[in-house]
Amino acid sequence: MNAPTIILIIIAVIAVLIIAAGWLLSGFILRVRRQSLDEARAWQAKHYDISWYDAAEKRSYKINSFDGYELYVQLIVNPAHTGKYVIISHGYTDNRYGALKYARIYLDLGYSAIIYDLRGHGENEPSRCTYTAKERKDLRDLIKDTRKRYDDIEVLGIHGESLGGSVSAAV
Repeated sequence: MNAPTIILIIIAVIAVLIIAAGWLLSGFILRVRRQSLDEARAWQAKHYDISWYDAAEKRSYKINSFDGYELYVQLIVNPAHTGKYVIISHGYTDNRYGALKYARIYLDLGYSAIIYDLRGHGENEPSRCTYTAKERKDLRDLIKDTRKRYDDIEVLGIHGESLGGSVSAAV
């Protein structure tokens, strides 16, 4: 073999290794390492006072997003019925229970809190995280559903933490 052929082989091998490493790394990054609802709730209970949650009036439901993906949603009803609502989006690997630390604050301010599992998290079907590409469309559809579902809305806010913050900002 001559020198140009050897150089081409080396370049090809390096290119294949870079592509393989990128493919493996992207699969690792996009695959959600999900917490179960029980794990998330136990963590929240250890770090925050969520004792109020069990006694709160709640309504659980599902919505279908833009591509038919099903999202698990829960409304935590404010007993004052002020017409104020907030949708809280949790962080990466967490689930709707990750929003409980904020939900109590909003309840105290007169809001009913809507918490949900982001795509690929919580009770939703496994899915790769797209870091807002699909998740923002899911939130947009949850906002549309919320406006149709609750006819007493005077104020509708969104709040997000970590990945949920990016999703909220991207809507």
